[in-house]
Amino acid sequence: MKKNKKRTHHTSPKATGMTQNQKYTTGVLFMMLTYIIVITLLAIRRFESFTPATYDLGIMLQAVWNTANGWLLQESINMGYPMMRFWMAHWEFIYVVAAGFYKVFSTPYTLLVFQTVIVALGALPVYWLGRDVFKN
Repeated sequence: MKKNKKRTHHTSPKATGMTQNQKYTTGVLFMMLTYIIVITLLAIRRFESFTPATYDLGIMLQAVWNTANGWLLQESINMGYPMMRFWMAHWEFIYVVAAGFYKVFSTPYTLLVFQTVIVALGALPVYWLGRDVFKN
């Protein structure tokens, strides 16, 4: 009777086809995707339960809708008459990018997903900076 010896397999970059750097990059991308899914679902649930900051979301929706329909960053919620949004409290030119997505998918959910994706994309420069600084 033969004794079965446990074999341990050491994975090398050649065996898996991935370098250590690629594994880290894949991990960061996986965490970003997980963040996008979880936070988007929570934001949608919050929106559907009527508990979001509706005033802020309403301002953002109106500015993005107007931009998507030809009135660049205009909203009338704050002052009561149409006014260019970027002359007021904030310079929110990201709304111009959001308007392109909003033109295709005209729903508040589009903006909830858009903001979550934009925040998640912030992980990439942090990862790249950390990788370059620590040389790993």
